[in-house]
Formats: sequence, structure tokens, C-alpha cells
Amino acid sequence: MSKFGCGIDAECEGETVSVWCKRPKWEDVYTWYMEGAPYKLSLLYGQSHSLSESSATHVFYAVNGASWEANGGESITDVKDLKDWLSNDEIWGPADIEFCVSKKEGLVALRKKIKWMSGVYIILSGPNQSQGHATLWVSALKNVVGGDNYIDEGGTVYFWGLSECNPIKNPYVFSQEEFDEYIKYIRKNAENEANRDDCINTVVNSMQILLDDEGITLVEREQMDDQMTFMKKMGYADGWEELDFKDNSKKKNFDENSPAEFLDKRLSEIIIQKLDSDAGYYFFGLSIMDGFHSTMVVVNNTESGSPKFNIYDQFGSFVNMWCRLCDTTDWYSGTEMDAALVTYVKGGRPLQRSERTVKCKTITRVTPIKHNWGN
Repeated sequence: MSKFGCGIDAECEGETVSVWCKRPKWEDVYTWYMEGAPYKLSLLYGQSHSLSESSATHVFYAVNGASWEANGGESITDVKDLKDWLSNDEIWGPADIEFCVSKKEGLVALRKKIKWMSGVYIILSGPNQSQGHATLWVSALKNVVGGDNYIDEGGTVYFWGLSECNPIKNPYVFSQEEFDEYIKYIRKNAENEANRDDCINTVVNSMQILLDDEGITLVEREQMDDQMTFMKKMGYADGWEELDFKDNSKKKNFDENSPAEFLDKRLSEIIIQKLDSDAGYYFFGLSIMDGFHSTMVVVNNTESGSPKFNIYDQFGSFVNMWCRLCDTTDWYSGTEMDAALVTYVKGGRPLQRSERTVKCKTITRVTPIKHNWGN
């Protein structure tokens, strides 16, 4: 058995045991890589290890430093040599992923292959794989450190995963990084007055970013309910739940003399019932008034058990109509969210739909959005 690797403490049936792993912890490799592997290796070996311009050298030192048994004073400067060394059964063995990338769809396809993992990334190209680059792939970035993945030049990617399990096991939970990318688009679109996406395209584009899949496209009818049906077929959504609006006489009639007054179900209650105890962000498609307006509900459940809410459309936050853009990262109670939805309907907006000679319906649909790690 190789001595190369690291030891971890694992709990089994109430007892803690030491387990030897060929591969070191991701956190240790990343720390050695980012904090200057050659300097730290010199402390370990008692000699100077200068960092050449070789990306292979940098990764080699980081892998060695993060392992309990460092590999003598040996150094590797060639990327192909690094790939062959890691592929040795006495080190890590063959790459977990070996993937030929193309300029057209390389990064998108590679992200689907790597999914949630972080680890060592090597790309080789040219005659006899004479050209290459080695670095680390960071799951939170969905890319390599610094973004220099060289996929546009084509070649074969070799990837060794160091994250043993998905840090987010619940498909309905989204990370802080995923929410940050989503809200970045929402704000950028809202500020683009000259060429702002409409409500349904805002939903489609934001889900492309959130789920990192350019295959999410606008359906032919450009209608929210059809879009959510499409998302369900792709494995990115569950079935929706409906709520309805009624007037004081409990009728579904909408005209100037009989405006909507209340929901037969509270939006917040429907959503809370669908939340798990896992901390993070949850997303829901919200089709208001039979697709009259397309929005997304975001639940901030980073403090598990204390959910906070916001609704987003093409203008930013939907909950505070007085300050759409300045409000994109504020959060509200379930009661405030419900009130914003009723206020929107009571404002007469469904009547605008009837002006387009389309029968006005009162149904609003809530659709849970989720990852599809099987894609």
C-alpha cells in the first residue's frame, strides 16, 4: 500500500478510527496552492524550492505538501509528467474524468462532467500531448483558479476529484455563490433600461445562470406555465402548486367593482411547507395570474428555520415597489411577501390582460426549482 496520501479521522458506529487516504484533503491542497507551495515545502524539506514558471511544479508542490508523506526532494516541471505521476496507482491512479474538450461547448460540457467537485485539473494538447497546463478546479467558481482553463485551444482534460461528497446534498438547496451569480444578473438586467429583458426572459436567463445550463431556453409560447413544464421535463423543477385570488364575496370575479381581496392560500405557507432543514437558498418559479407576470421567489434559509423571502422580476425586487433596485438583497417576512402579491393583483393589473382579449384567470402557480445532478 502506498504511503502517499493523508490520514483522516472517521466516526464509525460511535467510535473514531483513523483511515488512510491516497488523496489529501481538498482544503489542504488548495491552501498549499494558494499560499505559496514552494516556500512551505522549503520549511518541510529544509531546503529551498524555487517556483518556476511551470504550472506543473506549482501543482506538484501543493499535492506533496498536503500529503503526509512528501515525495523526497523530487520536482516535476512538465505537465504530461505530472499527469503520468498522478496516474500511477501508487499515487492517485487514473484520472476520475478524462474528457476531450472542444472550443464550441467545452466549458459547459466539462462543468456537467465535474459537477460539484473540486480537484486537480490538467489539460494537454498538441503533438504527443506536448503542451499543457496544470491548476486546480474550484467547484464554487465552476472553473479553474484564475480562469485560465485553455479550453478554447482544445485538448484533453484530466481531472482528479478531491471533494469526496457534494457539500450540498439537497438538490433544492443553492449555495451562496450560486445566489450571488443569480442576483448579479438580476441587478445588471434591471439597470439596463435601454435593453432590459422582459419578465419571462428574465426568468429563463436567470435559470440558465443559476443551473449553469445553456440548454434552458425560452419555450415557443413564451408563457411562464409552459416554461415551468419545460423545466420539469429537464429535471430542474417539480410539479407546481396553485393558489387563487377571490373578492370579499368569495367569488373569482375581477372588475373595477369587485377587486381581489385575499388569497385562498398564503404563498408563504406553501413555500415554507416545501423547505427542508438544510441551510441555503431555495428558488421557486412564480406564475402570477395564469402567467400574466413571470417572477422568481427566493428564500434565504441560510439560518435554517428562520426563512426570509423576496420576489424578483426584470426590475429587481418585486416586494418593495418603491425601491426596486436598491432592494435586491433585502429580505422580508412571509407576511410582507404575501401582502406584496395581493397588492399587485389589487392594482388592477389582471384587467390589463383582459384588454388584450385574453380571458382573465386568477390562478397563480408556485414551482420548486432544483438541481439535476444526473444531467
